[in-house]
Amino acid sequence: MKQCIVMLLFPIMLWSQSYVGHVENFPIHLQLDVYENSSQANTTRAEGYYFYDSKLINIPLKGVISNDTITLIDGYFYNEDSISSAEEVFTLQKKGNTLIGQLKIKSQIYQVVLTETDTDPIEDFRNPKLHVVKDSVSTYNNKQIVWFHEAYSNMSLFRLGNGFTKSQRAIFNAKLDSIHFQFAQGKLDCNSWFEVSNTINLVNDNFVSFKIS
Repeated sequence: MKQCIVMLLFPIMLWSQSYVGHVENFPIHLQLDVYENSSQANTTRAEGYYFYDSKLINIPLKGVISNDTITLIDGYFYNEDSISSAEEVFTLQKKGNTLIGQLKIKSQIYQVVLTETDTDPIEDFRNPKLHVVKDSVSTYNNKQIVWFHEAYSNMSLFRLGNGFTKSQRAIFNAKLDSIHFQFAQGKLDCNSWFEVSNTINLVNDNFVSFKIS
């Protein structure tokens, strides 16, 4: 008789929920995912992120839920022993469809009230707000390269301007739009850990050559 053994090497998610609300008077969105904690009884692990609606920059969160109290700190610097010494700590209580508590940043304490929402913080709220702002125009061989930056991430990329045909602008600017917004989303997701530089190498009637790193 053959036996089949299946081992689950990933944590089991218990629930996931998006929230919208305020830290004092500052509107925020928060995503919280809760996992089974096999190492400690009566606790569950929590992970997620939040962002201020005015900035849209994800701040990762990690922590634990114990005795109905959710404790979260900056996920970049999280370990199980770091909660008590963290400079930024959410302490929240789940009451029905709300999270109520406080955010302590160093010695300052801010009141937090969040409500469950079906809106996806990234796809439904953040990404539709991204937009580009024109910076400058460079000319190569009588052809314009127009530089833009995305307003929230500050990520820069160019578009084809005057001197290129209407067809060239329509086809390639759409591709450059897609690349630019992917960069912007990556920057907002990863905060300071994501940087992109780009350099124009060649512009003529047939080619635009540039390097992205």
